[in-house]
Amino acid sequence: MHGWQTFLLRIGLSFLLLLAVWGASAARAQQFSAGFAGELSFVPAPPFFNGANFDLLLSVTVAGAAFNSETQFSLSALSAQLFSIRLTLGALQVHDQLLFAPAINFKRNELLAALEMGGVRLATEVLLADLGPPGAPNINPGLIIEVGGRSQLGLGLHSFTGFGVTRLVQDLDTTLPCDLSELACLGSSHPDGQPDKLVSAPFVFSEEAVRADLAFSGSFGQVTLAATTLFTLAGFNGELIEADLKIEPPGVRFAAVSTFDSGFALTRDTILFEATLGPFAWRGLTIFSGAPIAFAEQDFKLRLTFGGFSAFSTIIFAPVGLSELRLGLGVKL
Repeated sequence: MHGWQTFLLRIGLSFLLLLAVWGASAARAQQFSAGFAGELSFVPAPPFFNGANFDLLLSVTVAGAAFNSETQFSLSALSAQLFSIRLTLGALQVHDQLLFAPAINFKRNELLAALEMGGVRLATEVLLADLGPPGAPNINPGLIIEVGGRSQLGLGLHSFTGFGVTRLVQDLDTTLPCDLSELACLGSSHPDGQPDKLVSAPFVFSEEAVRADLAFSGSFGQVTLAATTLFTLAGFNGELIEADLKIEPPGVRFAAVSTFDSGFALTRDTILFEATLGPFAWRGLTIFSGAPIAFAEQDFKLRLTFGGFSAFSTIIFAPVGLSELRLGLGVKL
């Protein structure tokens, strides 16, 4: 079967799955909700757009359990498969995320258990990742222990300790809101909604991050200011400075995250602007990185929603110009 035929067959099967989910939701409307979306991404290359990928997203929520599936494939083969499940049992939250590489080879698993009571949060995250080349698995473990809390005055303090894991919190642009069940992840370069923690060998103490933040509300909106200090066995390793402003209504958000190295040189800067007006939603994300720091990426996303249906359009720019174009459709039941 040719690539395009296989591609169209997958799309057809995806919409059959949507109809099945829709029927189930009608029967169990009181406790069941679901989201479904598909997105085509085109990579510009001479003489025209000759590279394309398809992302398929399914999200199902039943009572306190949420299941997400994200499948990425090219015209000819599966690129990646991500499964995620989240359970809420009173004050306990459990989240597991399983990633497979092409040919359904295990790539990574993250299991997080968090307990929040009386403003105090205790969490443990266990990671397993294949660090070996294709065909030669090399599974390595990682562990993150989080302890922290927030006072009634809006002051928060959290500690993250990593064993066999680096970059615990550095990629904070990935923590910007990205809820799969709301279909907000499509069109983003950072679809996981989590920091890109890296598993490394051996399994010993690797990194410590201490985050202090202040959240307060005023006539101008809700503000969060934060500073995160990074340590390794060698000592001080860097600093992250965050600022976040939310204004509702009308639904506007501005956020910025700056990363400094151990010499307090700026190595990364992320700037986000989001706005929602009726059925229209706009998102602009700009990233500067490097030493010296320079423009790295810019994403523009437009979403149009009517009822439970949404249409997406995303343009991504790199330093050399247009990098990627994405078009998507989604429905929430």
